[in-house]
Amino acid sequence: MRGLPRGRLGILGKVSDEGDFWETRSLERLTKEIGDQSARLAGFLGALKDAMSHAPGAGTVEAPIAAYPNF
Repeated sequence: MRGLPRGRLGILGKVSDEGDFWETRSLERLTKEIGDQSARLAGFLGALKDAMSHAPGAGTVEAPIAAYPNF
């Protein structure tokens, strides 16, 4: 809503987001945070898949992020 100061709508007591978008409105900062979180998640998923491949009967790990070409 253009023209209204942030936080002045009276409907939100507190806003918290990892990219600080609410406070900064910085798409660059938000995009970086999302990329960093995706990289951490992909790293964790890769390590988990590797560990499970060495454990007999452990099953498999499936995650949507694994479908991305750069995973």
